[in-house]
Amino acid sequence: MQADDAVLAEIEAHAIELAKGSGRILESQFGSVIDVQFKSKDRSDPVSKADVESEEYLRNAIKKRFPDHGILGEEGTSQEAGSSGFVWVLDPLDGTVNYINGLPIYSVSIGVLHLGVPVVGCIWVPWPGKSQGSVYNARKGHGAFLNGTSISVSKNSTPQPGQLSIFHREFRLMYHRNAGGKSPTGEGRGPGSLAYEMALTSNGVFQFAVFSSPRIWDVVAGVVLVQEAGGEALTFDRKRRRWEKLTRFSVSSGTAPDGTAELRSWVAPVMAGNGEMVDYLAGSMRPGRLRWPFGRFLGRRR
Repeated sequence: MQADDAVLAEIEAHAIELAKGSGRILESQFGSVIDVQFKSKDRSDPVSKADVESEEYLRNAIKKRFPDHGILGEEGTSQEAGSSGFVWVLDPLDGTVNYINGLPIYSVSIGVLHLGVPVVGCIWVPWPGKSQGSVYNARKGHGAFLNGTSISVSKNSTPQPGQLSIFHREFRLMYHRNAGGKSPTGEGRGPGSLAYEMALTSNGVFQFAVFSSPRIWDVVAGVVLVQEAGGEALTFDRKRRRWEKLTRFSVSSGTAPDGTAELRSWVAPVMAGNGEMVDYLAGSMRPGRLRWPFGRFLGRRR
């Protein structure tokens, strides 16, 4: 069952306002002394006061406007079930390491699923010359926009030298082993915020993006943006051992009516770009052609 477009328009408008509000919270604390805690013993997974305040703001605003919607946030210790089939997937501060070290490359990511299908995406990023930052937004069937202007993915059908790409190390190795060591990949960059990288892929700054093990809150909003900007997103199906279009974040019978409990554990390789580009990349990274233990890292969870 498809979601009503009028409802999606309302959700998108609210997501834009929430992204701006969270952006203001983050900017107000950027560069100041920040209370930082760590989720891992090796202190590699920090959480700042700004992360927590941003997510609390988002959760409260969503519950007030859409009390029957589910909410799944990166920093929340538990997910909130809903009865409508809608789930808001939140990353209140993607790029925390950048943020706490004073690097202004971070984002607020708000994605919305309806029965597992990504239908609304909104990503706020700080940007030079934009005092309130920039907002990328999209809803299913209506295109993608940056600050109200229509955007589209890169038109490149294969990786081009001298143009930017997001190509994480594991995939770069696989690509070169199968497509050939001299095959172009573009100029690789790793800004440190997956949502930020997906947003910039949707408007062609990056000609493609490939991630080895993103979590659901890293990519939901970006998937909507890329798809509505004329591109495609693929994920690797471990059971079928092949790349497939990412049209739904699948769950089985979760503990919540909308599957939020299982969605929290979702993790899988993702690539995004225009259709020809991702088909080309997927063809160079098929399991049958790999010359090293492909399943070793595809099975890894973090």
